[in-house]
Amino acid sequence: MSIQTFIRTLCTALVAGLLACNGNEIVSPDPVATVTVSVPRTAFRVGESIQAAALPLDASGGVLTGRTITWSSTNPGVASVSPGGLVTGVSAGTATISAEVEGKTGTATLLLSLVPVASVTIVPGTQVVSAGATASLTAILKDSADRVLAGRTIDWTSSNPAAATVSATGMVTGILVGTVDIMATVEGKQAHASVTVNTASTPAATLTVTPGNTAMSGGATKQLVAILKDVSGNVIDGRTITWSSSNPDRATVSLTGLVTASAVDAPVVITATAEGKSATSSIDIHTFVRMSAGTGFSCGATADGTAWCWGTNNQGQLGDGTLSDRLTPTKVSTDVKFVAISSGLTNTCGIAQSGFAYCWGTNSWGQLGNGTTGSSTIPVPVSGGHQFVSVATGSETTCATTSEGDVYCWGRFFYADPYRGMAGGGPGAFKAQTIPLIAGTGMVAVVGAFWGSDDEFCSVDQTGLGYCWTVSFYPSLTGPTVGPIGDPVSTSLHFTTLRVGFGHVCGLVTSGQAYCWGRNDLGQLGDGTTTTRADPTPVAGGLLFESLAAGGFYVTFNNVTGMTGGFSCGVTAAGKGYCWGSNVQGQLGIDSQSQSVLTPQAVAGAASFTGLRAGATHMCGLAIGGAALCWGSNSNGQLGDGTTTGARRPTPVFGQ
Repeated sequence: MSIQTFIRTLCTALVAGLLACNGNEIVSPDPVATVTVSVPRTAFRVGESIQAAALPLDASGGVLTGRTITWSSTNPGVASVSPGGLVTGVSAGTATISAEVEGKTGTATLLLSLVPVASVTIVPGTQVVSAGATASLTAILKDSADRVLAGRTIDWTSSNPAAATVSATGMVTGILVGTVDIMATVEGKQAHASVTVNTASTPAATLTVTPGNTAMSGGATKQLVAILKDVSGNVIDGRTITWSSSNPDRATVSLTGLVTASAVDAPVVITATAEGKSATSSIDIHTFVRMSAGTGFSCGATADGTAWCWGTNNQGQLGDGTLSDRLTPTKVSTDVKFVAISSGLTNTCGIAQSGFAYCWGTNSWGQLGNGTTGSSTIPVPVSGGHQFVSVATGSETTCATTSEGDVYCWGRFFYADPYRGMAGGGPGAFKAQTIPLIAGTGMVAVVGAFWGSDDEFCSVDQTGLGYCWTVSFYPSLTGPTVGPIGDPVSTSLHFTTLRVGFGHVCGLVTSGQAYCWGRNDLGQLGDGTTTTRADPTPVAGGLLFESLAAGGFYVTFNNVTGMTGGFSCGVTAAGKGYCWGSNVQGQLGIDSQSQSVLTPQAVAGAASFTGLRAGATHMCGLAIGGAALCWGSNSNGQLGDGTTTGARRPTPVFGQ
């Protein structure tokens, strides 16, 4: 091998950037002259992280690449820095971060400050402790954004140290029988807890567990409370309570009574034992695998196909055989098992394991599809014997697709008849279509909106082209037919799914990029503006989603009426939820009081989702592990947590 060939071979093999080649010669690369360190800002708060960047420069100011950068901090207790330059605030103070490259160093000095304490809460707010025993209190500190703060000095005091003392860590020691006020003070903010001291020698007479009978979704947690009392009914504290589960594979229980359910549909019994006394709590675990959200109510199906609904029920839309609202999930009154479920304005439809469709709720326009206009509080089969693979329930119309790609619709149709007049407008009238009528072919799925005066449906064909249309009747010599679905919304975009909100549509293409179009009053298109778009527009932020949800309602915002409170959400491949648009009811699930958000913001909490479903003013999602979570408006119990209190963060169905 010649020397020239050897040098070329060596040059080709050198990838570390320590040498460079010039023709047949090996030469040293340009040395590093200076290193410049840049950060987005030099002042930030404890708990935040920012990305620093370092640029090695030659003597002429040119950027050098392929060099190893070593990061360090002069005060890691104030600001730490990762090997990749990610700076994290640890405590208040000043720290200088350095980037060293081949003997040259660049620096940036950072100022770390604490987030002010906005509120203090003591948990529990009331406590009972025996004389001579101890009980722990915890002070929870939060900032103005309702985020928990740590690392602050808490000043604990007792209103009567002769009866009970409190340590610097919140440990209360009972001394004399009586009631004491324990205070926690932090940075001028104060909270109180009431502590009752009783005698340590009092024998236990009864033990109860609260709640005694309850339900929870698989993957969720629920706190049980064991209460010991003496013969006079006085609460006794400071005694050892042992917890056990009848089937740890279904649910486990901690030393403090916190139950964690597995992703199974099964009952389990939790037992508390103390001083020869025992009590139990019977828990039914329901693991949801599919969800839907309507106007003021929600529905879902568990792993075995059993359907459950909760929320408003004034039209029988919960399907439990009554017209009573439900604050927690109630079983739909049928033995039919469902593989799909869709909730609309005042009725619900589902696809059974057999493929046949069933509907329940209001039926004034034939939206149950059973050949009548009589409402039903229990599921009734849709006429025609069609087997469906998808179903979409609108405000007064329902559409579904078969495995052959045929689209059938039933309910409130516009009847275009030139020989009829309609009050206030042109020819035509609305007609109740009480059995399914074919509306199109070649579609693999159909979705619909249930908040508009006219139902709008969208569908995707076998090639991924998206279509949107309203259902209209047309007369013919052979009988009424439904008008054509029409042209695709885009000939260049191929969608995997479409979701319809109130006046807007969002779709997902194969790459995971989300596109939205339509009304944009409150940022429901997620493009950073409030400009209405006639054509699909990319959602801002560069996020790639695996599923989408869209919802909305009419709202008065900033004294402007007639605006649409549309909102949208998506789930990334990592399971993280993001939402944008109207937030007037907290339906975005974000840590913000803003009434509208123009770009995707992360849903609060640590839950990872498999999918989300949007209602009129609330959102429900399935977390990985089976837990069902809802948030937003809850005036009718549509969050399913046993209350009518709205929530701006994901809340477990069945409650905590």
